This record gives sequence, C-alpha cells and structure tokens, in this order.
Amino acid sequence: MTVAFVGAQGSGQTFMEWSFHFLQDHQTYWNREFGEIPLQNDPTNQVNAHGHQKNHPCGMEAIKDFIKQAKKEKSNDITFYPWISDNDQSGMEEEYRHLASYLSSQKIKQIWIKPTRPYPYFFERTDLDASNVLSRIKRWLGDQTNDIIKIRENISLRLYGNRRRWLASVDSLHLDVDKLTDLTFTDTRWHYDTEWCVRELFRRLDLKIHEPNVEHWRMVASKWQKNLENLAQRYERDIPMMAQMIIEGHDFDLTPFQLNYVEEAVLMSHLMRKFGRRLMITTENFPKNAKNLHKLLK
Repeated sequence: MTVAFVGAQGSGQTFMEWSFHFLQDHQTYWNREFGEIPLQNDPTNQVNAHGHQKNHPCGMEAIKDFIKQAKKEKSNDITFYPWISDNDQSGMEEEYRHLASYLSSQKIKQIWIKPTRPYPYFFERTDLDASNVLSRIKRWLGDQTNDIIKIRENISLRLYGNRRRWLASVDSLHLDVDKLTDLTFTDTRWHYDTEWCVRELFRRLDLKIHEPNVEHWRMVASKWQKNLENLAQRYERDIPMMAQMIIEGHDFDLTPFQLNYVEEAVLMSHLMRKFGRRLMITTENFPKNAKNLHKLLK
C-alpha cells in the first residue's frame, strides 16, 4: 500500500505518517533518500515531528518521479507527503485538484488534512534557516524586496485577506477532491481529536492497530499536541492580548514574547482587523512596549 498524506504547511502530516508506521509496529520504513531506515520511537522535537525522515517530494514532476520509484520497491507500506509549492495564494486550487486526480489514477491512498485556521504558518519549521524562511515569505507575498520594513508592512496588509481567499479556494477544492480521497480531516480535528482520527484512518484503510504500542503513542501524541497548542496560542491568545494592551496604551513589556518580524506583522494585522487601527513602523526595530506602540497608531 502506498499512502499520501496531503495538507498545507503546519498541518501535521509528518506526525500522521509516523503514527501510521508506529501503530502498525513497523520497525523500519522506506525513505527515498536513505532506503530502509529504522522508525524512531519518538520523533517529536521542540516544535514538530521533524525528527522523522519523511518522504517529501515537492512539485508535480518530483511527485511523479517519487511514485514511479516507489512502485519498484518491495516495501509493503510506502508513505509520503507530497507538496505543490510554498505559496499560500490563489491559483493553487487547480494544482491541488490535479494532484488529487493524479494520485487517484495511480491507485495511491489519499489522506488529506484540510486547513481551517485564519492564519498561515511561516516560522514553525525548524529545518528551515532564516534565509529559506525569508524566501518563502517573499514568494508568499509575490514581492522580492529584502527591506524588512516593507516586508513586515506588506505581510500586515495582506495576511488575513490572502488567508481568507486561500481558505475559500480550499473549500471549493475539497468539494471536488473529497470524492477522490480516502479520508479528510480538518486541521483542528486532527490536532484536538488525534486518536479518533488515527483509528478512523486505520479503519478506512483496513489496517490493524498494534494495541501494545498505543500507550507510548499517546505519550508522544500528547507532546506533539502541546507543541501545536503553543503555536496556536501564539496567534489566538498572545497576539490578541498584546493588541489590546497597545490599544489601551498600557505600560506593558513585549520583550519576553521575543516577536520575530512576521509575528510583529501579525500583531499589526490584528490591530487593523479587530480595531481598525494601523501601526506605522518606519524603522526595522519594533518598539517593545505597548505604551510606545500606542503612540504610533493611526
């Protein structure tokens, strides 16, 4: 059986892939780059499940090459995480529709994770250095400037609008691709109801869970969920709280939050969306006190 785990950046396909193998009690799995390699007992690290060496072909040609090679292998269960592009823009809908159709034509089992959160992930991949992160953001913006002031401003102006349009296209996409997939979860259900999702995945694929492995899997899943929860709270709790402090002009230190320039842009975007106020930051250095930021509101 060959299984594709498909979803947007930050959706947790890597942990799903690891769970697929671990809960079948696989000791090894096939990786295109390294061949048959040991399955880790606990793939989680500080942020995600990237301790697990996933198969991750990027772009349709690479995906087709991967499938061609996988069909020649003798491994019973081959899994991969196909990826079309780093862009989170309109226009991707047709490419993902083509991906679903192609995977179906190749008799690949498809498990999709549907994004629903109103913000995209940028910095959450620990295997990307700063230059790669900047390249991804510039592609997302469609602007090749290296000016951090302009990049931060552009992100703040486009963040929620771009994401809203992308999620609308995702809804349209899934009206078609769900007819071709074996199973689809929303990102939030996969995050908060992980064990139900895994058991449903095994049921749909007619696989048997090795129950002695479940207790350890639950411990690892709890760590993975906690890491995701920390990321979600950054957007859903910390950013709104900081925005409120800025609006009210409190003497509140933002330094402990260690905001990067994307998170600064998210904060600026939240102020516009929730309060209709713009932060006019004309220097690369972002003020670290809510009272000082209040003075820059327009």
